[in-house]
Amino acid sequence: MGVITSCYKCESCGDPFRLRYNLGNKYPQTAIFICSDCGDTLKFGFDANQESVSSKLVGIDFDRDLRVVNLHPELMIDQSGQGDALYFPSLDFLRKQSQRGVLGLDIFGSAQASCIDYQNAWDAIQTDFRYLKEGR
Repeated sequence: MGVITSCYKCESCGDPFRLRYNLGNKYPQTAIFICSDCGDTLKFGFDANQESVSSKLVGIDFDRDLRVVNLHPELMIDQSGQGDALYFPSLDFLRKQSQRGVLGLDIFGSAQASCIDYQNAWDAIQTDFRYLKEGR
């Protein structure tokens, strides 16, 4: 659970912000969000080689005073934490799960393992499935 912090501006309108991207569990991973000024669709994340990828973003010098945009590729950002420079969606999610007791954390662990197992199984057959579908 890491956080990548960089400053960007929207390529379309120039609106600047400080992006706090909370890393997910698996690569590739991206988060899509809307520019609060012009409404354009922006994207940030990492490819399968863990190299950063972005769309319609221009990197700018770091400025701690810029408006904060929190992103996570796997979790919803709570509205109250959207602009909070100290918000961590992974910790917030685990706190909410723990309020459901031990069962809540067990269900989360099982669901996470199931998602990883599904992705690994799909990765193993994806190429063969595509060839079958294309009739090769």
